[in-house]
Amino acid sequence: MLTFLRWAGERDFRRPEQVDKATIEAYRGWLFHYRKADGSPLCVTTQRGRLGAVQVFFAWLCREHRISADPAATLDGEVVAGGGEKRRKPVEAQRRAESRRCRRLPRPTQTGCV
Repeated sequence: MLTFLRWAGERDFRRPEQVDKATIEAYRGWLFHYRKADGSPLCVTTQRGRLGAVQVFFAWLCREHRISADPAATLDGEVVAGGGEKRRKPVEAQRRAESRRCRRLPRPTQTGCV
């Protein structure tokens, strides 16, 4: 949330009522284009986490009647992967790969063991 607050402050957003959907979309774009000190982009997980914190915050403000409408309610939640993103295999794919490796191992009877 601190990242969003700094970003918004640099753009003179001082009150939650000033933030609309276009503002949050601009923040999402900024996250996508942001580069760390080593020049690499933020990973998708980090982008989603930072955007998710903003969505939760505005949902809370709306529930508490601090703002009349949640500007983040209609975001689709998709974040475009930046370059160099390391993708993790889904758990099911890992299980299938492990199963294939196990099937290739020699059976005890094939090695002369009984």
